[in-house]
Amino acid sequence: MSDPASPAAPVIDPRELARSGGSVAGRWPLARLTRLADTLTDTDGEVDWSLSGQSLRRADGGADLHLALSLRAQVRMRCVRCLEPVPVSLDEERRYRLVASEQQALAQDPDDDEFDLLAITPRLAAIELLEDECIMALPLAPRHADCRAPGAGGKGPAADPAAGGGATRDEPERPNPFAVLARLRRPGPGSDENPA
Repeated sequence: MSDPASPAAPVIDPRELARSGGSVAGRWPLARLTRLADTLTDTDGEVDWSLSGQSLRRADGGADLHLALSLRAQVRMRCVRCLEPVPVSLDEERRYRLVASEQQALAQDPDDDEFDLLAITPRLAAIELLEDECIMALPLAPRHADCRAPGAGGKGPAADPAAGGGATRDEPERPNPFAVLARLRRPGPGSDENPA
């Protein structure tokens, strides 16, 4: 197993890793994952990962080759509501069954969602596989559990109301739009229209 603190980005033979039951692991700075970094507010932090192989016997006596990827990271994305950074935890486990080619991977539909299909190549860049999975694990619309939209009495995550935060008493109460519509529908004085 590689040194977890090593900056090296291993290129592995996935078939050999699976056949031997081997594993590799590492910790990579977010700044090295450039496609992922484009979706984040900053690149502070690291991704911890491990990739292990396994050969599993089938009922017919053959064997399927498998890889398992684990990744963990804390990243920050822009909240879609207040536009301030929001922390996002990535904690993913992905399992792959190796198949002979990309065409076979596209043609086969696994019986369950336990394994993704991954085409065997002589050289697999582990950093690319990790980055793909990090990107797919990101939320589509990151937002704080409790925040205010810009211009709505503050910016960023709302303060805890128990600590004196939240909406202030100076904020005007917004009229109910349906009440306004109801007033418009009422016949005025002297109107010939019968009330409903």
